Amino acid sequence: MKNIILVFLIFSIFCSLHSQLIITGVIDGPLTGGIPKAVELYVTSDIADLSIYGIGCANNGGGTDGEEFTFPEVTATEGDFIYLATESDSFNSWFGFFPDYIDGSATNVNGDDAIELFQNNIVIDIFGEIDVDGTGEPWEYMDGWAYRVTNTGPDGSTFVLSNWYFSTPNALDGETTNSSAAVPFPTGSYGSEPPNPIIVSTYAVSNSAINVKYNMSITSVVHSDYSLSGTANITFSNATIDGADPTIVHLTGASANMVGDAVLDNIADSENASDYDFYAGIMPVAYTNTVYSGRTTIQNGYNATFQARVSANDAYNNVWIHDAAGAYNGIMVYDSNFDALVSVGDEILLVARRTEFNDLTELEDPLLLSAAAGTHYSAAVIAGSEIAATTAANTNPAEKWEGQLVQIENAQVESYDSGNYLYTCTDDGGSTYFKMGDNVDYHFGSITITVGESYNITGVVDFYAGEYRINPRTQADLEESGSGQLPPPENVVILREGGNITITWDDVTGASSYNIYSDSDPYGSFSTLEDNIPATLTEWSETIPADEKKFYLIKAE
Repeated sequence: MKNIILVFLIFSIFCSLHSQLIITGVIDGPLTGGIPKAVELYVTSDIADLSIYGIGCANNGGGTDGEEFTFPEVTATEGDFIYLATESDSFNSWFGFFPDYIDGSATNVNGDDAIELFQNNIVIDIFGEIDVDGTGEPWEYMDGWAYRVTNTGPDGSTFVLSNWYFSTPNALDGETTNSSAAVPFPTGSYGSEPPNPIIVSTYAVSNSAINVKYNMSITSVVHSDYSLSGTANITFSNATIDGADPTIVHLTGASANMVGDAVLDNIADSENASDYDFYAGIMPVAYTNTVYSGRTTIQNGYNATFQARVSANDAYNNVWIHDAAGAYNGIMVYDSNFDALVSVGDEILLVARRTEFNDLTELEDPLLLSAAAGTHYSAAVIAGSEIAATTAANTNPAEKWEGQLVQIENAQVESYDSGNYLYTCTDDGGSTYFKMGDNVDYHFGSITITVGESYNITGVVDFYAGEYRINPRTQADLEESGSGQLPPPENVVILREGGNITITWDDVTGASSYNIYSDSDPYGSFSTLEDNIPATLTEWSETIPADEKKFYLIKAE
């Protein structure tokens, strides 16, 4: 048995070192259906029988699927490039030539899948990690591509990240042909002089530091090669390559503080003749608002860095953030994964791009840089008429509240449209009407609302189907305001030092006592923590475990 194992190991090593075929490129295209999906291979020396080689695709980190396509019994010549794709017509539309071979499984990649090259059923080259879903990994190539660095490979069964360079995810979005693409797949370029690294993303991490990401690993860097222009001309005193991801360079020690404003900035790398447009500094959320006090709005599609607090989270696709109380300071972040990374109240630092969808301003493609538990800003009290259902898109007074956490007091619920999950409400006796929707609490699954009752309604404002609306988060956001109900305390402040919690608030006129409720979930039922606190007191404290997260609600009686 030992002899058999030794022979197998020697044979495996011999194959990987003497393979006449290597993987040189993988593409997940942008055309309808995510095509072309293809693999490029390079013949390093003449092959008498190509059928000893085959390809397999390991999808979504599920491990190897084995050899899914075996090449035919033909010869191949040194210097040939071989293309295997899922289909031929769109491949030809994109590249201008047809693939050599077609198979629907072996190259059915989605930008997060690994590719294995087999020789006599043994893996002799690989791209990606077969047991890892590539989403969010340094080797992700969704709507983009990956290409092998010249004079590297084959890599056997162990993926070597530094042997590849990348377009970055979504680099091909909106493109129609490879020849016209801004970052084209480098067809048949293996063996040529290595290309210069290209900056594919840049973003601020503070007012004095930025990260610069390239499409390939960086081996050396000099701070004097970099310069920032835009709002101001800035240089950096330090440049270091990231220890975990060598495609990222950290620039620190800015010669002047970078200012977050509507002026587009540009980082230039003179050594590699590459540059990138983005918004430097920490960007105020207000600069995303369409009608922000007459100031210029930042452009769609460019990286900007925001420091804000989470005001709502629908635990599905949407997270709302704000960086101050009041008008213009809130926005919704749209992403199917971001909601799982943050909680209501968290203070976060994130990179994202402004966009608009059906007249709703959003942030997309978020990258979370940091998050710490905290408390969101207080809801701004507004009149229902400020988000009246008749208000046109992108106009004030409603647009300034889009994305922000607000409260409308003493609002009566007039009717319910069950087909669209919309309540019609008024706070001025029917002079104007506004809508209450379910964009946070989907289909009002955890909220009970009674038509004819009056409430103080707290929620985030959005724009949907031609109307602005307020969207409550939990039942606690609907406080009955009729029958002598008092308004909620204002200027509530929660201070935490380790496990010591202190809550203060403003006195409510007419209050005889205060009740405090709490829950570990901001969307929970909020049970009574302490009631009948004397009206003469406007401060309360308790001690909880230092690692416990807790949310509070205060009500005047």
